[in-house]
Amino acid sequence: MPPKKTLTKKAEIVAKVVSQKPKYYVVIDCPVQGETITSPHYTMRIGAPLSLCHENNWVEVAIDNGNWNPCRLAAGYFWFDWSNYPAMEHKIVARIRDQQGNTVLKSEVRKCKSTY
Repeated sequence: MPPKKTLTKKAEIVAKVVSQKPKYYVVIDCPVQGETITSPHYTMRIGAPLSLCHENNWVEVAIDNGNWNPCRLAAGYFWFDWSNYPAMEHKIVARIRDQQGNTVLKSEVRKCKSTY
């Protein structure tokens, strides 16, 4: 019988970290990273755990470090209808906030470009 392979302590830690997945998330599905938007209106789609979203915790988006805008819930996703945006590169962030306005979860920054 061949000898049993053992992992080094460092390899064990790396394997444990890699196998762990975040329990909750907020992700901007659309627009995708680097997408070019060519129309005057665009609807963003945000994925977030419905278990964290209710009347006191809601999903919002901020565009180009601007104000937070509430999203609407439909078909298991959160949606934001965006229009009147200038032709330039944009940075979008989504979050779940609590009743006091504190951020519970936040997405990574999504970059896109509009040409309209």
